[in-house]
Amino acid sequence: MRYSRCAEIDGLVRRLIRSGWTFRRGGKHGWVVSPDGRASVTVPGTPSDWRTPLNFIRDVRRSGGASMV
Repeated sequence: MRYSRCAEIDGLVRRLIRSGWTFRRGGKHGWVVSPDGRASVTVPGTPSDWRTPLNFIRDVRRSGGASMV
C-alpha cells in the first residue's frame, strides 16, 4: 500500500505505523492517528511543493511523535 506519492512522506508514515500509529483513509486525504488516539495528522497524498515533507514532520512532532521523526 502506498500512502503518499512523495517517497519521504511515504517512508515516514510506514515508520509511524510500525511504531503503533494507525492509518485511515479519508475522502481526499488519509491521516495517521497516534497510538493513544488523541492526535491525528493529515497525510498529503500528492504534495504540491518542496516544503510538504517538512510540514508533515513538523505536524507529527507537534502531535507527540517526536521520537519517530
